[in-house]
Amino acid sequence: MLWGKDTKSTWEFLKKETDESKLRVAAIGPSGEKCAYMSCPINDGHRAPGRGGGGAITGSKKIKAISVRGTQEIKVADPDRITEINKKITEGMKGNQLAEEFGV
Repeated sequence: MLWGKDTKSTWEFLKKETDESKLRVAAIGPSGEKCAYMSCPINDGHRAPGRGGGGAITGSKKIKAISVRGTQEIKVADPDRITEINKKITEGMKGNQLAEEFGV
């Protein structure tokens, strides 16, 4: 049913099938199914961890997609430190033309 579909179609199908709008999906497309060395899994329809042949490995195991949906709060060991790091990252992006084009 999903084999042969691209990653975006797989992601959209799984979200519709589960009726879960916050579903997270990592999927492979036809290149991963064929175990192409340069294939990579695509997360949430558009993010690609593009090194190491993860798509080929996933395809060799005949895994098309992995989907998850968490329902509990994520507990952070040091929330103040996370806030501090986020502020530094945000400050570093100010004035960055590319970041501004993407609305960061």
